[in-house]
Amino acid sequence: MKLLSAHIQNYRVHRDCSVDLDSSLSLLHGPNESGKSTLAEAIHSALFLKAKGSTSFHTKMQSDFGGDPEVRVEFNAGGRHHTLTKRFGSKGNTTLESEGQATLNGDAAEDALARLLGVEGTVSGGGIEGKMQKRWAHLWVWQGQSNESPVASIEESHDQLREKLQAQSGQTLASSQQDAAVIRNLQDLVDATLLGSGKAKKGSDLARAETELNEAQAALAEKETILADLNKAADDYERASADQIRYRESLADGQARLKTITEDLATVRKHREALKEKSRERETIGKQLEELRKADGAIRELETDLKAAQKAAAPGDEALQKMEANLKDDKAARDQAIEAREAASQALARCRTAHDALQAQVKALETEVTIAKLQKEVARITKLQTEAKALRKQLAPLDGFTEKAIKALRKKSTAASEAQARLDAFALQLDVLESDQAIRLDGTDLKAGESKTAEAAFETARKKHQTAKDKARDLATKLNYAIETNGDTEARAKTINKIKGQHDQALAAEKSETDALKKLGADQLELDEERLNKSVDRDKQNLDHAKERLVIAETELKSNGSTDPERERKELQAAVEQIQRRHDALRHQAEVRLHLLNRLKEARKATTSALARPLEV
Repeated sequence: MKLLSAHIQNYRVHRDCSVDLDSSLSLLHGPNESGKSTLAEAIHSALFLKAKGSTSFHTKMQSDFGGDPEVRVEFNAGGRHHTLTKRFGSKGNTTLESEGQATLNGDAAEDALARLLGVEGTVSGGGIEGKMQKRWAHLWVWQGQSNESPVASIEESHDQLREKLQAQSGQTLASSQQDAAVIRNLQDLVDATLLGSGKAKKGSDLARAETELNEAQAALAEKETILADLNKAADDYERASADQIRYRESLADGQARLKTITEDLATVRKHREALKEKSRERETIGKQLEELRKADGAIRELETDLKAAQKAAAPGDEALQKMEANLKDDKAARDQAIEAREAASQALARCRTAHDALQAQVKALETEVTIAKLQKEVARITKLQTEAKALRKQLAPLDGFTEKAIKALRKKSTAASEAQARLDAFALQLDVLESDQAIRLDGTDLKAGESKTAEAAFETARKKHQTAKDKARDLATKLNYAIETNGDTEARAKTINKIKGQHDQALAAEKSETDALKKLGADQLELDEERLNKSVDRDKQNLDHAKERLVIAETELKSNGSTDPERERKELQAAVEQIQRRHDALRHQAEVRLHLLNRLKEARKATTSALARPLEV
């Protein structure tokens, strides 16, 4: 075979690349990562990889330019010119145009290409990368592996190399065709029995033995499960029967004890009802006794307050009577003072009139004197002297009414008017203006110019005394009402003693009921009742559960349909052991074949190593 040219599209870093190969030597050069190794990989893939596929090898071909990777290779082989075109991917296709022959497509093209290249079909399926590295490994050197020995990779080309070396040397090599046939037969036997992972191949005797063994083991396990279930059902039946008896006895005992406690609690309820009634009666009597004692205390307090009020009001009566007598004397003195003031006022009015008339006359006379003086000095004087003498005689009664006396009289008149006004307004204060007799007020002598309140003191004392009398009267009224309502001291004492006796009896009755409840242990009885009720309910539930378990166990024992499950289990166990022995024999046979095959391959590999040693130079 001789490669002539290659054209690559959308293959990794190559978008569109064409190369022509020289018939003797072609040298590719360029910077790193420029696609030199990729070009060689593309030609190798076109020759040996199946175009249609979605393996990891196909995925790595994809480029960033889009479109499916495509490689076209021209070469000479078998005396003809060939053009191979492969478009890779899940919808890939292969086209082979051979000189003088019809164009082939798809699998037909792949098969014809494999025959031209002398290989066992195109590479596909699992482990594709390892398979591709072994294809023409004696002629193809991958990047990064140029310094490695090709011995480990030329297994696929072993026979071809051996035949070529034999043809060239004319000698028979250690590995004969019979050896190869034995290896192939062993490989066929191993492949028919085992997969690459060492598992039994589907459809092989070993696989059928494994299936039969698994089915027998499953049947045995099922039978053992059934037997275990039956044994468990039998045990459950026995335990359920025993539990049923135990729970029934416990339930009967609990119900009996509960009946006794229920009867005692009925007695407790009666005592509690009686205790409530006695407590209500005791509280009612206690309230009545408390009210009586409060009423008695209030009456005693009213009696004390009344005595105090009467005692406080008694001196007031005597003082008020004395003040009333003094007030009468003071009123008489006041009446005398009023009469004296009126007489003085009338005299003052007369003096004032006479004084005014005299002044007017004096003034007139003075005027006449002045005129007469102007006319006749001498005549006037004489006349005036005569008239003066006459006037002195007329004014003799008024010699004491001087200007000073008139002013004093006016002052007293004013004071009298003010005193009268105060007296008229309050009738409380008495003023002594002028008197030639002794005036007594409240047992005290009053002199001229003195004043004293009389009726005001009397009125204040009277009001204070009246307040005390009103208080005493109110207290007496309250006391009389309280006595009428609650009785006198003796009656109240009898009633209080009677109610107190009833209260003591009620206390004793209440204590009697309380003691009876304590003796019965009411609180503990209620706790015991609650505990026993829970215990009885629990026993009922357990009894029902035991009955259910008993029914389930009986059903399980009756529904199996086997008369002797233990015998059937032993028979299945024997069958499993027999199948196991046959399976082990088949497994041993397959492993022996695989071991022999590996030994033969190792021997052939040693031969291959010797054959490939010239390639390492």
